[in-house]
Amino acid sequence: KEKESKFISVRVKILCSLVFVSVLLVIAVVTISYRLAMDRVERIGMQLSGQYVVSAGEDIKGELKALSKTSDEIMEIKEIREMAQLTEEDAYLKTYLLLVEEIQKEINAIVPTVNRGERSFDNISIYMKNGYIVEMEQNAEFVFSDYEGCIDHLAQRREDIAEGGYVTPFWTLCSLRGNRQQCLAYVRFIYEPVTLNRIGVAVFSVRNNVIKNVFSGYAPDGYILSNEGNVIVTQNSKKVGTVDQDTRKIM
Repeated sequence: KEKESKFISVRVKILCSLVFVSVLLVIAVVTISYRLAMDRVERIGMQLSGQYVVSAGEDIKGELKALSKTSDEIMEIKEIREMAQLTEEDAYLKTYLLLVEEIQKEINAIVPTVNRGERSFDNISIYMKNGYIVEMEQNAEFVFSDYEGCIDHLAQRREDIAEGGYVTPFWTLCSLRGNRQQCLAYVRFIYEPVTLNRIGVAVFSVRNNVIKNVFSGYAPDGYILSNEGNVIVTQNSKKVGTVDQDTRKIM
């Protein structure tokens, strides 16, 4: 009986050891499987995030290209160049008013509307070197109001502006009056066909929602930065033009 009791005790110990080892194996397998699954999920998440970034980038590029094309059509309005031929005396005649009316009419026909009838541009301002102006203001008002003021403002962002040479169209930030500090703007200089002398400049203020809505589905809290780390498009329009310090540290 004593031997039998010892044999049973050994069997119990072996059985307990096997159960303990089995439990450890199950825990190890579950832990490893969980980690592998989480790594897999993380990799998939990173892949999806990367795809979202690429998709958002392509969509934004397409939207900016469309806005640029719209500005191309506006620059083809012949009455804009006719304004460069106006003299001081024309300011007191109907010539200038008729030209402005015709230009505004054609711009309204060109610029597409977005949500709720709002246009993709907050402001379209054309400043001629001879002092004549055409404005299509909606919700944004620039801090400058004439050709010289516009040039001075842009020269703070690009040195070649003040030099007077040929400058290709470019995107930049322009300061606004009121609560909105700055906005994304597309700038195009107007030149004489042969001499390429500057005769005016057109500034297109882009509505913040137009670009933001492109990537809001991918990243509702996302924003776009310039090369200098300045916020140019974001959910909160008041932050446009501010510097994102966290991003700037790694730039």
